[in-house]
Amino acid sequence: MKDGPKELHRIVSFLNIKNVKKSLIEKIYRLSSAYKMRKMEIEGKIEGRKKFGNGRNSLKVRRAVVGSYKDEMSLPDIQYCNRLLNKFPNL
Repeated sequence: MKDGPKELHRIVSFLNIKNVKKSLIEKIYRLSSAYKMRKMEIEGKIEGRKKFGNGRNSLKVRRAVVGSYKDEMSLPDIQYCNRLLNKFPNL
């Protein structure tokens, strides 16, 4: 959330995707804000999206607030995810 383009570049590198220009990464980041993605999802503009209802919790793009998972996940689910993530210390 602090430096989105830099983090997106880290993801691209982690996935071993080669020859992606910095300008393209910055453009993708600009066009993919949570607000824009949520709007496209609600308008049915995301190809292949399965609809699970009209409520806010049926959307794939939700609050996009750092730490909001704590309000939406149970403690056992959070602990499970943390155990999995601890297997990847470089993330």
